[in-house]
Amino acid sequence: MKKVIWITGASSGIGKALALKFANENWNVAISARRENILKEISESNENIKSFPLDVTNKEKCKEVFDQIKSHYGDVNVNSIKAVEEYFKNKNSGIITIVSSIAGYRGLPNSTGYGPSKSALNNLAESLYFDFGRHNVRVCLVSPGFIKTPMTDKNDFKMPFLKTTEFAADKIYDGLINKNNFEIHFPFNKHNCKFSNFYTKLSHCCSVDCNSFILHKYPVIKSNFHFSTFNWY
Repeated sequence: MKKVIWITGASSGIGKALALKFANENWNVAISARRENILKEISESNENIKSFPLDVTNKEKCKEVFDQIKSHYGDVNVNSIKAVEEYFKNKNSGIITIVSSIAGYRGLPNSTGYGPSKSALNNLAESLYFDFGRHNVRVCLVSPGFIKTPMTDKNDFKMPFLKTTEFAADKIYDGLINKNNFEIHFPFNKHNCKFSNFYTKLSHCCSVDCNSFILHKYPVIKSNFHFSTFNWY
């Protein structure tokens, strides 16, 4: 039986590339975005993809579309949060994937709106990791660097380590299916990245007893929580 993934923001960029990647790997792929005509074109290009148009800012519509996806496929394995929270906690399995950006790691020039929003997503993912971990549901944070998309095509500055959407899709697929880390980040280059362990950050603000509790309750945290800081300066 094929596994099912629901991808929002799938009409272009990383979302579209990821939908095609999973479909080519023989997954059933439910795709959502606002541009219904583009979703139709994508779904017609691959028999494993089905379109479910959606504006994710509409909470009620999110729940309605998720019910449609469950009705069509019977089960969902990987998805993107509030509309699916109760379902996955009751199911006691699955993966919730949040796409953020390495721009969320630190302040960057001309990024007063974009960067803080990604920092908020990082914080959200860290919190959800614990909340859903109690129910055996994996939460995964995806932090891409610069990816060539219609959005980044508008940038008028140099974008270090710019990669294609296909490159991003391959990295995300590999991280979700073949690995079990909390964060998927790319591109990785040992000469321009330094890593800091999230557990170390927790240790600085928690008591010894609290640390012991966290490691006892979440034994994978030490190996699965890791964040990178890209030094571009």
